[in-house]
Amino acid sequence: MKISFLRVFFCFAILFISLDLFAQDTEVSSLGYGFETSFSLKSGYEMPDSFSISFQGMFDLGGGLSLDFIALNGEYQNGNIYSSGLLSNGGGLLGSLFLGFPIGNIFRPYLGGGIGYGWNPENGFFAWKVNTGLTAWVTNSWYLQTGATYDNVRKGFSITLGTGIKLFKTVTDYYRNADGTTFKRTWNNILLWDNSGTPNRIYGDEFTSSEVIRQYRQTTNDSVYNPAQYDVMTSGGEILRTEFLDRNGIPIGTAITSTPKKTEIVQTQEASLTTYYYVWEVTVTRNWYTRTWYYKDRAPTIERIYQDVESAVLVDNWSRTIR
Repeated sequence: MKISFLRVFFCFAILFISLDLFAQDTEVSSLGYGFETSFSLKSGYEMPDSFSISFQGMFDLGGGLSLDFIALNGEYQNGNIYSSGLLSNGGGLLGSLFLGFPIGNIFRPYLGGGIGYGWNPENGFFAWKVNTGLTAWVTNSWYLQTGATYDNVRKGFSITLGTGIKLFKTVTDYYRNADGTTFKRTWNNILLWDNSGTPNRIYGDEFTSSEVIRQYRQTTNDSVYNPAQYDVMTSGGEILRTEFLDRNGIPIGTAITSTPKKTEIVQTQEASLTTYYYVWEVTVTRNWYTRTWYYKDRAPTIERIYQDVESAVLVDNWSRTIR
């Protein structure tokens, strides 16, 4: 009893770990993603001696591609385990292709196979697998999956379990025309509980006419401030040389002096505020549309709506500067 209980507990633990947050919405989505976990059927102890995890890309009909990782945890001989631990006895990495066969909107039987690389403590080898199973969409966003796989990595059959929900889904709604025919629109819902992407009614606008309802002049302005400009002016600092002569014109001495050096800041341009004025001729045009509201459950309704559009043409401009 204890052995069976532990097997079931371990299977469900791995099942919840493998929840797929991007599963396929089979009714409308063209591509989804999922995880699947499998367990060996030949284990005789509390824990399965191998497991695998598959990352899947599933198409609308239930088929798709997957990348499979297989881990061998231990090997048993004569009722005794002689090696244990994750990947202690080898493993495999395979790419797979599977085909789906839809039955209504709920069930998706599938059949597939894959090839890849396997290894054990002694060497590597060519790995292959075949699998079959059934995917059941409980709702259009939540599925359950089970199946069976045979591969030469584990050299035996294993059961597969999977489940998933989808946080992003695409929904197609049908809306009614006046003559009773329908047309479809596709909407994207970010979250399962967000229904804002699937409105009960939608509308389409058709242009009918336009008219000028108002014309007026409008003056706008734009100001630019130019601060005062200054420059540094330096004067003085010249060196003066004076020679002294006697009455016979013979030099008797020289005196060297310099003028005082002076630095001052001089304003070269005044501050100014320049304002530019623009005169516009504004025309308001009213565009009329026929808006048709389409519903899912009844004939469409029609209403008249309008939109006012302003256009402006420059007719005059000047500027004024204050210093």
